[in-house]
Amino acid sequence: MLCFYAWILVHLLVESLPLSSSGHLFILQKFLCENLVALQKYFFDLDVFSDVLHGVTACVVALFFFRRWFTLLYAGYQEIKTNRMKIFTQKILLLVLFTGIADGITSFFYFVFKNYGMPPLPVYVGFAFTAVALFVSTYVGEVKNNKRQITQSNFLLFACILGIVQGIALLPGISRLATTYTAGRLLGFSHRNSFAVSFMIQWPLIVAASTVGIYKLYSVGLLSQLLHLQILLVIVIGGVGAWYALILTEYCARKNKLYFFSVYLLIIVVLLLLSDF
Repeated sequence: MLCFYAWILVHLLVESLPLSSSGHLFILQKFLCENLVALQKYFFDLDVFSDVLHGVTACVVALFFFRRWFTLLYAGYQEIKTNRMKIFTQKILLLVLFTGIADGITSFFYFVFKNYGMPPLPVYVGFAFTAVALFVSTYVGEVKNNKRQITQSNFLLFACILGIVQGIALLPGISRLATTYTAGRLLGFSHRNSFAVSFMIQWPLIVAASTVGIYKLYSVGLLSQLLHLQILLVIVIGGVGAWYALILTEYCARKNKLYFFSVYLLIIVVLLLLSDF
């Protein structure tokens, strides 16, 4: 069970970092916890439990952005009071459409990969791609400080671009957060908006995945067995760790120091190549 606890902690922590959670879980299972294969074979599908854990990530993200969301809603309330309901409605509708289009494109990638299989991409290639993306975000942060917003004139193009990037990030070793954040910076968003938009287009997907995962485990009677005290304690610890990991990631993005994660990833790539992985 120790390997299972480690799997939960790694899953929750890495989800809040500009790293690939699936890539790290794959390495953990391959090199350190081979008995997780037996656990998956005879008891339950780890992918389903992974979907359940996305619910924890969704809660952490919601708490992290609570102040910003509350500010948006309060501003909307003020506009309603001043008879500017139409302006507020347009803003919300624009964000909903933006997120829906991006997630629709990502879902297309998901179903293609699910039905036809993932391309044979080694995990170290995905790690290297993520490292390059983080280096690019650092460079963009030094030479570019635009404060572009989502508007009626650009939302369709930007949603399509970010949806494609998020879909590509389904490949092994590629970080969704790193690539969508970098794409946002390249499109001209500030670090703050790039960070927020990255999680905005992720949030509905992980809420949906978590709901489906909970239903699947509940329908076969495994949910109550899995969520006993020890596992719940590990999940709580992982959730707290994810909160601080998210704070660390935002700090590194704000200070333009995400390249630290690039260095870490390149070390992992070298180790994987030396191990003849």
